Amino acid sequence: MLIPFLSFFGKKDAPKYFLVLLLRHEKVQAVLLEEHNGTISVKAKEEVSFANSIEHVSDGEFLAHLDEAISKAESILSVNIPTHKTVFGVKPDWSEETRIKKQHLLRLKKACDALGLSPVGFLVIPEAIVHRMKQEEGIPISTILIEVGKKTMFISLVKAGRVLETKSVPIEGSCPSAADELLKQFENAEIFPSRITLFNDDRNEDTLLQEFIGHTWSTRLPFLHVPQITSLPKNFGVEAVVSASATQMGFEVLESAQEEVTQPTPIPSENNSSPKQFGFIQETDVALTQTDGQDDSEEQITAPSPPPPKKTSLFKKTLLVAKNLYTQGLTMVHGKKFPTILHVSFNFPSGIIRHPKLIIALAIPLVVLCAGAWLYLYGLKATATVTIAPEIIKQTEDITFSSTADSNPSSRIVRSSIISVSQQGSSSTQTTGKKEIGEKAKGTVTIFGRFSEEKTLPKGTLLVSSNNLEFTLDGDARLASTSADASTEPSTAKASITARAIGKEANLPSNEKFSVGDFDTSIVVGKNDSAFSGGSKKEIRVVSEKDIQKLTDGLPKQLEQKAREDAAKKVSDGETVLPTFVKHVLVEKKFNKKTGEESDVLNLQATVEYTGISYQKNQLQDIALALLQNQIPTNLSIVTEGMKKEIQKVSIKNADEIAATISFTIPLLPKIDAKELAKKLAGREITDAEDILLGLPAASDAKIKITPRLPVFGNKLPIRFENITIQSQIAND
Repeated sequence: MLIPFLSFFGKKDAPKYFLVLLLRHEKVQAVLLEEHNGTISVKAKEEVSFANSIEHVSDGEFLAHLDEAISKAESILSVNIPTHKTVFGVKPDWSEETRIKKQHLLRLKKACDALGLSPVGFLVIPEAIVHRMKQEEGIPISTILIEVGKKTMFISLVKAGRVLETKSVPIEGSCPSAADELLKQFENAEIFPSRITLFNDDRNEDTLLQEFIGHTWSTRLPFLHVPQITSLPKNFGVEAVVSASATQMGFEVLESAQEEVTQPTPIPSENNSSPKQFGFIQETDVALTQTDGQDDSEEQITAPSPPPPKKTSLFKKTLLVAKNLYTQGLTMVHGKKFPTILHVSFNFPSGIIRHPKLIIALAIPLVVLCAGAWLYLYGLKATATVTIAPEIIKQTEDITFSSTADSNPSSRIVRSSIISVSQQGSSSTQTTGKKEIGEKAKGTVTIFGRFSEEKTLPKGTLLVSSNNLEFTLDGDARLASTSADASTEPSTAKASITARAIGKEANLPSNEKFSVGDFDTSIVVGKNDSAFSGGSKKEIRVVSEKDIQKLTDGLPKQLEQKAREDAAKKVSDGETVLPTFVKHVLVEKKFNKKTGEESDVLNLQATVEYTGISYQKNQLQDIALALLQNQIPTNLSIVTEGMKKEIQKVSIKNADEIAATISFTIPLLPKIDAKELAKKLAGREITDAEDILLGLPAASDAKIKITPRLPVFGNKLPIRFENITIQSQIAND
């Protein structure tokens, strides 16, 4: 926290400053707001992460983290500018109805007392985000709001602009899988909104978005259809709480006109309810106030006591000393004069000892001068960061990963180990095969024959109708012999016949004529006295070979990401796993239907065994350096941190060796003599020093940060080059 100057420095007209503190699960974020002419603008944003979570830190650690975040945010201000008014953004489980829960309220009050904060109100962070989204979209939203932290995920169910329920879960494995499991715990939700909104400050936004887009959601979740995945910009939560805080304090956010902003829960005025509802009561201990349900006779009355003084760190006390030095008009001495001043000796007249006040009056300026000199020589630090556009080299090499041979960069051999992991899973798809099923038509015919001797027509004899429909005899038919005379009546036989093909087309009407076998119709003919019936046909969906193959190919891809994560857990420190598996095999495959069987959906349950390769992380880097050692100009150096590797192809050579084609992208930066450059920058103005940095080869940007920033030192860099740190970074594409 910044310490206000003593009153004798005088007051100056200046903007007012306020704080917004966002108490997240894994970190605290401090936002410094400046108010000028009724307009609020953000001056600084800083954050400090907890080692585990806000729930698992002691009160001392909690206070230290708040103090650090606030101090960083306030570092841009002069030390005599106070910031007291504070709005808190809290987690959903810290509040109930319109109050902060008692255990958290006591903790916040202790922090406010220790840090000299004056609470204005609080906001529940997801509610502020939802209202900010409503402002931007113009309507109350319905969505599943997912906040993804480094280790923990929070999911809020939002309908019609209201946060109905919030749950959390530790992130183990992939973020979409964790979200899938957590959503199953929302048992009271009959239907989920068909929209998922990601809120994330700590992970790559595009990578996280693609993970969720590619995730197959559990069929147990009550989505009407596949949800739309969207992502909020980074710091959206901070902006939402800041906007709401500004409105609560009656100001307008600079360059962001807001029609409607979520109102922080204020400290109630005396016209409505007691300030105790929020819990911050000026100059009164919360622990001594009456709790709900207490008898009035037991109320403890305590006299107000002044708030404890702000804690002042040793560093900030030094700042006050330096300010005193400046206001008293003392001149700083540069270079080698400091040792002389620091070691000068004084001989006081013997009579002066009897006047201790005079001794103090003489000693104070000397102490202040020495402290200021020490601070300027040894306390003033600077970091100069120059951004350089790198020269890029791309090279593709065939690398052999061997489980028997030792690593040899010149021979492009990497010592590796085979690693195997198994994943159980299931997948389903709609069937695409088609098949016709039905019944064959049946009926009875009378066969007329003119044979000179008895004739038996065997079972299966073919009969063809006049419209070329084929039928067969269900049994033998015997015809007696007749005279060849045409006037003689033919012999007859009744026989049952069945259509060869399914379908209602064979349901023939009566009096149809049929040819019989290979006989001429003048010798033998069939005729039905009644209509045929029973023929039917319909088309059904069945399992096809294509459906089988689709699931067989798709399940390994579906489980591959989880397999990579499990494989990465198996390797030791310093090792990594090749991102592409060498092979995979499906074992214990179980389909719910076979090829050709009727079904609308085909399901597959199987175990997929993946085979991968693990190797030491630095081995590919060593190969790249060995390949390029004779190609790099002497004035350039490789930036190993910016080196990228892309696996283009992997194949099995034999039982002990794997071949891989790898593309290397290697950035080169000009060599910088940091010591000589620091000597050139020492004692210069920031603008002059930045010009020197921009004059370096391929430099595109330069920034210099001086700590501590004190008006007494102006914009000059430290006089000692040892206090200047030179950093170079690669320019973004």
